[in-house]
Amino acid sequence: MAWASKVQRAWIEHAYPLVRASGSCFMDHNAKPKSLCPTNVHLLNHHMNCEVLLHKKFPAIKLFSQRRGDSSLVSMCCPHRDSLAAEDLYLYKIPCEALLFIIILFLFIAIVEERRKAMASFHRRLLLVAFLALLPFLALCTHESETEGEFESETEFGPEGSYRSSGGLLMSVFKDGVSGLHRVTLTKRTPLVELPLVVDLSGPVLWVNCEKGYTSSTYFAPKCRSSICSRYQAQSCYSCESEIRPGCHQDTCALTGYNPITGEQASCELGQDVLVLESIRSIRKARLQQFLFGCAPSTLIGQGFPESIEGIAGFGHTPIAIPRQLATHFGFHPTFSVCLPSLGSAAGAIFFGKSASALHKFHLPRLAYRTPLILGSQGQYFIGVKSIRVASKSVSFKTKFVQALISTAHPYTVLESSIYKQVTEQFVSQTTSLSIVQAVAPFGTCFSALEAGFQVPSIDLLLHKEEAVWSILGANSIVTVQPGVQCLGIIDGGVSPTASIILGAYQLENILLQFDLHSETLSYSSPLVADGTSCSSLHAALASP
Repeated sequence: MAWASKVQRAWIEHAYPLVRASGSCFMDHNAKPKSLCPTNVHLLNHHMNCEVLLHKKFPAIKLFSQRRGDSSLVSMCCPHRDSLAAEDLYLYKIPCEALLFIIILFLFIAIVEERRKAMASFHRRLLLVAFLALLPFLALCTHESETEGEFESETEFGPEGSYRSSGGLLMSVFKDGVSGLHRVTLTKRTPLVELPLVVDLSGPVLWVNCEKGYTSSTYFAPKCRSSICSRYQAQSCYSCESEIRPGCHQDTCALTGYNPITGEQASCELGQDVLVLESIRSIRKARLQQFLFGCAPSTLIGQGFPESIEGIAGFGHTPIAIPRQLATHFGFHPTFSVCLPSLGSAAGAIFFGKSASALHKFHLPRLAYRTPLILGSQGQYFIGVKSIRVASKSVSFKTKFVQALISTAHPYTVLESSIYKQVTEQFVSQTTSLSIVQAVAPFGTCFSALEAGFQVPSIDLLLHKEEAVWSILGANSIVTVQPGVQCLGIIDGGVSPTASIILGAYQLENILLQFDLHSETLSYSSPLVADGTSCSSLHAALASP
């Protein structure tokens, strides 16, 4: 009967919290999310089909299916259950506290009404039936709470519940004094190994050198044409003729690894392995069992890399880059913030899961400006620039509007030749008291050492509206290249660079940047040195437990 079906559906919908759908397991052919599937933890087993894993993790579903003779819930959650792997399930916690409250409330009503002897026999039976119906869910809730305790004892936490108490995830960033590039050290594999990686804001994927002693008991390479490869846009297949090892399997997924320092690229195997991250203001750690990355050949590590670097940490806006993966796994808003240090001995910070404004109690710098992000096809981040102003004089463009690439793979800002010439000429005209000396590569404009306290002209990028200004002050524009010689930290990129303006890492240092991938907005602070602080101070505030 139609009304019975509606009642049954309503009961299931009440009994099971809503799901956050991810992947084909929760999607029908009309792409409507299945809102009745149970919610708890990220299921990791790749070798059990969807139905078996649901029954194992959620005995209440199995009980419901057997006693009612109704497998519609399993069918709805696992429409292709004979072929779907558990990697397609992303589930969340049942609210145990609410369930316990309801049960206690039932008991309280029963005791009070029994003493008053005001409860009819029918109502007493109805209350008993409702109470018994809740018991399987209480057992399930208790079982999952015990699992949580195991995670906590290992200083690890799973999706959502534990994450909320941490306040966000943190990566420490350091500067290489020789190359001018910045690196993070990530903890991966089983047993855990620390891997130093170059930070690439435009990088579409994290890739590491797998030919150099990659050993891990938790490494897994998804098969070609599997659902996970399709979801993360790894459409081509990868094969390797050498001995089987991480990065060398037959008929797995392939992706392209790109080295932004050398310009080299190579085919990589798509791999999954453990990733462990620090928490903001906590000693607890976050553990991702199935972090996706590129397992690259050693040829992709070329000249120009800082010593001991193992690969590239890609922070682009692609589904497989670090920000999107963390947001998907932990269920937080796709926002991350970057604050690059200017000294090799001090750490900066990249943090996820919390905006800078949400962490105001830690006295983070104010994000005074905001401008739209322009997302490139390969994961890059651009901002629109209407004009450049040196002191009070404007630089003219060939067009009314140019795109500036935000890049940590370029140590210094690069300008198209016509723009570079105007900027340097106006900068020199504003500093007539300085002695120009022989240029030191890669720079084209150098001076004898500036006297302490000398104020150089500000270089201002005028963005989408009048009040949105990106100011490059002396600390971000003047580079000491050798004793007695300092240079304007801007490079001539020729007539056809990657972008007319490339904002390099030196010009990004000691500025707090917040990338909101949902609203496609970049928020940023004024240079921190003007306020007497730095990115190392910000890191210290976020890292202290």
